[in-house]
Amino acid sequence: MNVSDQNLRAKEGIITGVVGLIVNIILVILKLTAGIMANSVSILADAMNSLGDGTAAILTIGGFYIAQKPADREHPYGHERAEYISGLFTAIIILIVGLQFLKTSIEKILNPMTVYSSSLVIILLIISMLLKMFLGVYYYRKNKKLSTQSGVLNALMKDSLFDTLINAVIISSYLVEVNFGIYIDGYIGAFVALIIIYGGMTSIIESSNDLLGKRPSPELIDNMQKILDSFASIVGYHDLILHKYGPHKTFATVDIEMDSRLDLFTAHRIIDNIEYQFKKEFNIKLVCHLDPVVLH
Repeated sequence: MNVSDQNLRAKEGIITGVVGLIVNIILVILKLTAGIMANSVSILADAMNSLGDGTAAILTIGGFYIAQKPADREHPYGHERAEYISGLFTAIIILIVGLQFLKTSIEKILNPMTVYSSSLVIILLIISMLLKMFLGVYYYRKNKKLSTQSGVLNALMKDSLFDTLINAVIISSYLVEVNFGIYIDGYIGAFVALIIIYGGMTSIIESSNDLLGKRPSPELIDNMQKILDSFASIVGYHDLILHKYGPHKTFATVDIEMDSRLDLFTAHRIIDNIEYQFKKEFNIKLVCHLDPVVLH
């Protein structure tokens, strides 16, 4: 990925984060108002969920901003892993919020309180659900536009779609409780919390895998080996290793075995061709180590 493409990716990510932040601020205001009016723990829990999503949007903006910075003396491979770090912090915030919701909901189950009926509460909740649905679709479309999808935006998209479902469940439970007097608010709050916790744990695992480094797909390895096998002039190869420093920063090393009788110019020309093919096919910077082999 060249510098202009990388800057464009960062710009799109920052714009997406700003839109997410604005929408979630609106959602916090709407849900807090509805939750206080209805005396509903599940609605207030969902308001805090939107507050966590707003914080996640701020982290997204920061992550994309840092990721676009060029390589420097202290970070010779660039800053693209900042995306992974912001994704991890986002997931941790989602998990903490979910655990707090669960605690509050259990307290409501043990000490149930009547929710208050209000048509305005229903209207605010429906508006909140539609805004969250819009945000999920927005994240999805923005992520699809990127040349390589962002794990951060993917996590935010899944969280928004989960929240849309949660909003529908909260509206249904609120209507059941105000019309039939069945105390289910605390149980719905616990259900919402468990979904949030699950989403947070899943995102933590995904972000951690990116930071720790995970095994490349078997398809990618097979395609790399096919290119190496296509060079009849090499005797063999070993220790093909990939290092990923961000969505578009992948480096590879491999030891190339060649007939020791080949002159140095010819050997380097073959290696240059192999490195060119890797760059062309996979956008991977390959470094070949020459390993002369004595053939009898």
